[in-house]
Amino acid sequence: MLLILKPTDSCNADCVYCSAFYGDLPARKRMTIETFRLIIDKASAYLRLKKKNRLQILWHGGEPLLMGPDFYKKVLQVCAECSKRHDVEIRHIMQSNLHLLDEKAVPVITGLLSRGAMSSSFDVVEGIRLAGSSSQKYMENFQKGFQRAVEAGIRVNAVYVVHKKSLDRMEDIIAFARENPLYALRLNPLVKLGRAMNDPLENLYLSSREWGEFLLDVYNYIKKGALAKPVAPFEEWGFFGQENGPKRMALSCSHGLCMQEILSFDSQGMAYGCGKMADIRIYPFGNISEHRFEDLLHHPQRIKILSRKVYLQNTLCSGCPYWEYCRGGCPMDGYKDGIFPYEKTFWCEGTRFFLEKAGAREKGPENDSHRIFQS
Repeated sequence: MLLILKPTDSCNADCVYCSAFYGDLPARKRMTIETFRLIIDKASAYLRLKKKNRLQILWHGGEPLLMGPDFYKKVLQVCAECSKRHDVEIRHIMQSNLHLLDEKAVPVITGLLSRGAMSSSFDVVEGIRLAGSSSQKYMENFQKGFQRAVEAGIRVNAVYVVHKKSLDRMEDIIAFARENPLYALRLNPLVKLGRAMNDPLENLYLSSREWGEFLLDVYNYIKKGALAKPVAPFEEWGFFGQENGPKRMALSCSHGLCMQEILSFDSQGMAYGCGKMADIRIYPFGNISEHRFEDLLHHPQRIKILSRKVYLQNTLCSGCPYWEYCRGGCPMDGYKDGIFPYEKTFWCEGTRFFLEKAGAREKGPENDSHRIFQS
């Protein structure tokens, strides 16, 4: 079971395409330790009932380090109590810009992530990721936090959001990943969510074909030995690895297992299907203070979203030889005007272009209906 927790809406950075940006909130909320205790206790009790004993928590945001070291000290205490009471192993990972990983935070976060990792984001293009109004300041703060994490023995992954201005900077992106002690790199296309949805960035949006061509360029470059580190989505699609076919990486979500044993909670304890849904407050399942954990997992809205894959494999994606790789893609790829999208991913053309050119093995749709109630 994976819980994606967003303990605060606030952030100390100002990235132009931030998917977690939710308008001009008059009062940005923070999660109390009582709300966290309720989430973790109900989740642990549910897992014990199902005879499962592992729970992973992804701290997301906003910027989770804004909660401060004292909050995470209390988190560790609560987790120790729940682990003992419910016989559940709890592990933590975190997505952070690393700017606040200072001398005071390092020992606490190191303890929190003793069996996990941190992921962070960077950009090689000026004017995209900002601290205040400065790209240079953002990267300086990132590098300081990154160095502290490495020195503390924290494993750090990196995420790069691919946009139109980075299409001709592929070698710079790979060079950054090669020259820094990162564990893994993930490439994600820029999606029209959050700030990118509210404040259109026409000069940054990719076409689906551009995404596919970029993936192919990176793939061919890496094949030459340019980067001896795991790179998603290639690794999770079975390239460069031992497995001959799609698999799951912990670096980010995997569409093949979309929402399977996953819930996301905002700072007030409202449950959503994933972090992206929590970012823009759509398709809520109810609040943890008012519902049993299993009620949230079996909420009609969640079942409706899970049924999207069954619908697609029998309609729009029927007969696709590459269904196993994306299973229709992220439900949020087609989000528009508040209507739940029963459409295949916007990135279909580009993904299929890459898979064909890279020689991916073909495997079409299988019956996914049994997966819906798997949680």
